[in-house]
Amino acid sequence: MKKLPKKMFLFYQCLLVLMLLSCIGTKENMQNSENQQVKFVFPENSPASLKTKRFLLELNEELQKCKCKLEQFEPSRKLAEKFILKKINDKWSVSGFVKINEKFNQVQMENAGISFGKVGGGITTIIVPLETLPKFLKDEGIDYFEISEKVQLK
Repeated sequence: MKKLPKKMFLFYQCLLVLMLLSCIGTKENMQNSENQQVKFVFPENSPASLKTKRFLLELNEELQKCKCKLEQFEPSRKLAEKFILKKINDKWSVSGFVKINEKFNQVQMENAGISFGKVGGGITTIIVPLETLPKFLKDEGIDYFEISEKVQLK
């Protein structure tokens, strides 16, 4: 009878060692997968319309799926058609309207590849390459941004 508890003790020790080893491997795998994920987050309180925020959400979902940087991102046909994305100078871009304030620096934005129409009443049309969109939305000179919608004839 004394041998049974000793065998059980050895059995539990082996079981404990196996569990610890499996946990270590799992932790390493989790850390590796976290490092491989694209962490691309738009400003939570970005000054954008509801449609623009929906676009940002869908864009982020596609980025997570492809696990690529925004600079190499190729949007799905569905996303490109739904939100009127266009490839301009080999860069995917989105167009829209922006309301700017006195902190806005148009030259700095143009240097980042953003194109503007004429400004009237603090509002202008704009074309933003997707790769500069996060920086654009964080700019203090932007009061509001709304992506363009498809025009539908009735």
